[in-house]
Amino acid sequence: YPVSLQERVVNAETIVLGTVAGKETFLDSSTMQVLTLNKISVTAWLKNQQSAVSVYVITSGGVYKDRATIVTPSLQMENGNEYVLFLQTAPVKFENKQLKIQQPSAFQTIAYAGAQGALVKSFEQYVDVLDQPKQNEETLFQKIQNITGQKALTPKGELFKARPQQPASNK
Repeated sequence: YPVSLQERVVNAETIVLGTVAGKETFLDSSTMQVLTLNKISVTAWLKNQQSAVSVYVITSGGVYKDRATIVTPSLQMENGNEYVLFLQTAPVKFENKQLKIQQPSAFQTIAYAGAQGALVKSFEQYVDVLDQPKQNEETLFQKIQNITGQKALTPKGELFKARPQQPASNK
């Protein structure tokens, strides 16, 4: 069912602006389903700011060795793409056990409302799968700030200002 921006902002534990910096698949040992661990390089925290420079978002589906899991609808993120992510702490059963051993303090999350838990940046606008009008960064951040009462901050705790929209080229 469609989840409004208001509901996503209110119910997400944290909201981040970040870029996919890497992906790896792993097997959920209890269900034998393939999950994808997406490493997100955090540009700004839009809700419940932390000092972490990266978070990990676990999504359903992927290819692992000779096994594939396809989940529809599901959130599929691409390396190098920038997203606004509405996140919740991942349940222990979904956590990547290897990452937990290697980096016990790594923040492992899942997207609130599945595929609706991410807005991808495309041509300087953020796209909502709910077919809402595309929004520029300043408008989107202001809407989120109006709901949370929190300003966007970098992982260092500095104020993050929405980047000006680049004028469209007439080519």
